[in-house]
Amino acid sequence: MSHKTLIVSSANVSGNDKSQVKYRFSPPLVIPKNAVNPYVEVLSSQIWWNNPNIDSTNNTLNFTLGGVTRQWVADTGLYSVDDINSALGYYVKSIGHPSDTIKFVGRGFDGKLMCEMDATNIVHGVTIHWSTSSMASFLGFGTNADFYAAYNIEATQVANNKAIFNSLLYWAIECVGLGTGSNFYDEQGKPTSIIHTAVPDVETGRQNTFQPAHPVRVPIQATGQQIPELVFNLTDQNHVRVDTLGEDWNCIVQISWD
Repeated sequence: MSHKTLIVSSANVSGNDKSQVKYRFSPPLVIPKNAVNPYVEVLSSQIWWNNPNIDSTNNTLNFTLGGVTRQWVADTGLYSVDDINSALGYYVKSIGHPSDTIKFVGRGFDGKLMCEMDATNIVHGVTIHWSTSSMASFLGFGTNADFYAAYNIEATQVANNKAIFNSLLYWAIECVGLGTGSNFYDEQGKPTSIIHTAVPDVETGRQNTFQPAHPVRVPIQATGQQIPELVFNLTDQNHVRVDTLGEDWNCIVQISWD
């Protein structure tokens, strides 16, 4: 049995987008044409769980406060409910109102949020315009009516749907260059070059280490040819390359054949 072990790391990738790593061989890798049962497997992976759950597609909250229309735009990042309240509260305070004028509280038993508004001493009250806020579905309020708290009134609205803070179900590592796509299929039955998946089992903001007891052995088709490089993509469950916010990830890949 012949083996070729690769340490794949994004440490040498410049910029914040670390989702793709190109591994170059010198000289090129050649798996013999007559190789028997060639396969590739991932022995371990280390990935930081900091995939943003808010980006340019879901980062706006539109509301009218004291008769003035406002828009809070959240920075791209990985947010908890407390993070949302802190960032939103900072913005609301910066425009001259108490930081807790608008806040969100989790209902642990069903995964839904409550929006609490305090319009004490706020002439014309407070209205959140869910219908025009791209953040609405993320928070679970995508199908809710706009929410109004009149002058000197404290009001609460419960989201119709669950919040989607944990949008990442699992990571996938794709390998392009070994001809693995004809053997493995995604959820839609289409060929895919996935060679490894890992489910987060740590708190957000921490590094997830996964060392499978029985790594999946993915058959290889690229035999009898020179392979100058392999491309490894880190994606989510939707096969979209993930934003690692500049943090590095790595995996140990082993190519084997008889």
